[in-house]
Amino acid sequence: DDGSSEEAQDPNALAIRTARSIAFNPDRKLEDSSPGMRNRVHVAKGLGQWSVISLSNWSNIPATVAVPMSICLPPPPTDKGERGDDALYAGSSLGYHVVAFWSSKYVWIPKKQIDNKWTLSKMLDPHETEVFHVKPVKDEPQYIGSDIHFTCGYEVRHFKTNGLNELELAFKSEWRRSGYAFLFIPSSKNLIRATVNGRSGNFDVIAKPSLGEGKSGRVVRVWVTIRGDGKDEDGIVVLKF
Repeated sequence: DDGSSEEAQDPNALAIRTARSIAFNPDRKLEDSSPGMRNRVHVAKGLGQWSVISLSNWSNIPATVAVPMSICLPPPPTDKGERGDDALYAGSSLGYHVVAFWSSKYVWIPKKQIDNKWTLSKMLDPHETEVFHVKPVKDEPQYIGSDIHFTCGYEVRHFKTNGLNELELAFKSEWRRSGYAFLFIPSSKNLIRATVNGRSGNFDVIAKPSLGEGKSGRVVRVWVTIRGDGKDEDGIVVLKF
């Protein structure tokens, strides 16, 4: 190479060109996004299935990066014992939880707002990336995600619920870390009590997704500090509602 190529003059040029060639292009036919074409991360039982989408701005100027919302939706469940396709898409009639990992933001998107014109988008600075998690809303307690690990699942040791008014979320506690956990409870009126590491925890309600027929749930954001001290209660969040 004599140094005259674009890649030689700009070390980022090759990466930018490669990223553009595989990134979403509205003028190009969509690739098959069936479950078999996706990479998967196995997580604790009870977390369900969801999609993880990374948007990156590989240019040297700020830009809005977008993909159609329709291809961001989670695939049908495939694990043994899970419900079939019809059950998943019936559940998604309640809409979707969307968490932006790096910015630690949450939004609920109603099912009726998702069509071929809707996009998942964000204004990104040069070479900035955002990771989004899209999970169907269900009429039951759910772990939506956290800003503790970008997978919003690998960091969880277990997630348990009595199906009515209590849930327990246990984070892996080998390392010290802190951040927000996002939890959904299908209750709009009952008093919420939260404990973190065996003590009263700090939380706030940041959204109230509709569950239809005049009913709504609440998205609860809980601050979690994992001490990594080996104690049994370390990294455990309990919500009663």
